[in-house]
Amino acid sequence: MSKSVTIKIGADTKDFIDGIKKADKQIGTTKKTADSLAKSLQLEYSDAKFTQAQKKYQSALQKTEEQAEAVRAKMAELEKAGKVDTADYEKLEECLAKTESRATDLREALKKVNQTKLDQATKETESLSVELESVGKKMKAASVVSAGLIASMGAVAKKSATLGAEIDDMSQRFGVSAETIQEWEYVAVQCGVGSDVFTKSLVKMRSAMTDLSTGAVSNASKALQSLGISPNQFRTQEEMFDGIVDALSRVQDKTLQTA
Repeated sequence: MSKSVTIKIGADTKDFIDGIKKADKQIGTTKKTADSLAKSLQLEYSDAKFTQAQKKYQSALQKTEEQAEAVRAKMAELEKAGKVDTADYEKLEECLAKTESRATDLREALKKVNQTKLDQATKETESLSVELESVGKKMKAASVVSAGLIASMGAVAKKSATLGAEIDDMSQRFGVSAETIQEWEYVAVQCGVGSDVFTKSLVKMRSAMTDLSTGAVSNASKALQSLGISPNQFRTQEEMFDGIVDALSRVQDKTLQTA
């Protein structure tokens, strides 16, 4: 880590400006690193790179603002000495203008990096919402026409010890009756939804509701809030899953579906 450059207010103008130039190089190096990280974020996002870029920009901005304050203090020193109409004062005015301009650029760069984080969170929310909405809508649509076939499907399923064990496991895992699991799985199969996708969707819905109930802020809980679902809305796990699927199936506005 590079050492900070101290700008001496009481030094003569030449020494002061030399100190400013050294500080400029240090800030420039920090900004260059931040710019590289920011560019990399555009290609492939990661929380680690985001944090590094944010810290680098914040550091460069803080040092730039401190530098601007030092220049203003030096100018005030010359003003007090009656040296406003001098070459040294003009040099300080030019230095202040450049420093303030750089601070503006750094604020804008920091704003863009922070927006990258928000954009990533939005993408994750959209992905989750679209996935849940797609599975939910298919299940809802199929359930309307498949009610008469579910009982026979359940009877066949019970003949298989392996399948029965899996259903019992899911029943205990999600706090839903075995019969309901059978119904959901049948509807999912009719919709072309694989078993793994079906199970993952249940896990995501339960996790999202847990976050919502505990007040934890996550992309999943935000997705449920956008559907108008509240933490204490359901009495049982079965009602919760059915309620989420029903809410997703009733979303018509594509923009709202991915909000």
